[in-house]
Amino acid sequence: MTRKHFTEDFRKEAVRLALSKQSNEPADQSLMDEMFAYRASFGTGVIKPYIQDMLQKNTYEKVWDQICSDFPQVLDQTDNTPLPIEYRQFIEAVITGWRGHRLFGIEPPFGNNWEDLRGQDCLISIAADFLLKTESEHEYGLSIWCPREDMKNGQYNTGQLVRHCAV
Repeated sequence: MTRKHFTEDFRKEAVRLALSKQSNEPADQSLMDEMFAYRASFGTGVIKPYIQDMLQKNTYEKVWDQICSDFPQVLDQTDNTPLPIEYRQFIEAVITGWRGHRLFGIEPPFGNNWEDLRGQDCLISIAADFLLKTESEHEYGLSIWCPREDMKNGQYNTGQLVRHCAV
């Protein structure tokens, strides 16, 4: 299949063809296979093959550790321009990935914490995070709790800081 198949005219023709078919009528499987193969070919250029190989042979943590070892400025969050372009998508995925932080989240009871949280709700919970440099041996995060009535009124200037401890 060539690129000319994916022009605006092709899209309009495909819509027209789809609308002319009955909903239970089978699709043209050979055309679907051809379109899928063409679309899948784009994926090979997204991440360089050797990064794909690394990810298949290792966990993403091992790949991340190797990148941080080779390019320490990743953790310092300084200039990322010396990084090879093929690493950038992977690094952005790690940096922007969910690592346990919650805004207005419902928190489970803290077994090792004894703070009085009656009448308060969790404004934000921040998990221990290697990128924020808040990991420690005994703490697994922190949270800020505000009086429920203040939060209802959009006032967040008072509250209680709770450090989540594992011991």
